[in-house]
Amino acid sequence: MKFHPRIILIALASVALILTAIYILTEPTPSSPSTLPPSTPIAATSKPSPSPPNLGPPPTLENQPSFTPPPPPISSSSPANWQDFLSAQLLSELPHEQVAANLIAQLPNVPQEARSELTQHAVNLTPDNYFHILQPTLLNLTAGPEPAEIIFSDLLNRPEPIKLPLLGEISLIPNHPLHQQASEILQLYLGDLPLQPDLLRNKIRSYLNQQ
Repeated sequence: MKFHPRIILIALASVALILTAIYILTEPTPSSPSTLPPSTPIAATSKPSPSPPNLGPPPTLENQPSFTPPPPPISSSSPANWQDFLSAQLLSELPHEQVAANLIAQLPNVPQEARSELTQHAVNLTPDNYFHILQPTLLNLTAGPEPAEIIFSDLLNRPEPIKLPLLGEISLIPNHPLHQQASEILQLYLGDLPLQPDLLRNKIRSYLNQQ
């Protein structure tokens, strides 16, 4: 049996269409790329700042370094000796308060004319919290009246917690050459001054506590 060529072509075309359709239907579709959920950004954590070092309380008079012993007494026979001593002290690398203590310690060992100069240098070098270096020379006149007057003049420019108690102590010494002047200045702050030492000191403390 012979098939017409046209029928054969139609059959072949039909087969081709069927195969193409099968191929298209059976071909795996490309999978869409998997999408991952967006990653949550990691919050930046700042390191805690280091706490400042504990420096402790500020230095007070009680915990200041103690003085080294003053140099041995110098001979008062020659002015050059005390001048050399003064120059050496002023050019040294010692703390100012140490130099002041050394100068005051030598006042009894130098000529009278040298005491005023050493005292003036000492008061210029003495900070407020070391004013006790000058106190014996002021109150007890251990080097005479002129060094005491220099220290007294400097005292009037110091803070009240230093100035007023020492003015009170001087006012309690009737034969002190600065007694009258100290009493008059103290009266400007306190009014009438008690004659009893304890009452006067208490009045000075009360005044300072109110400031």
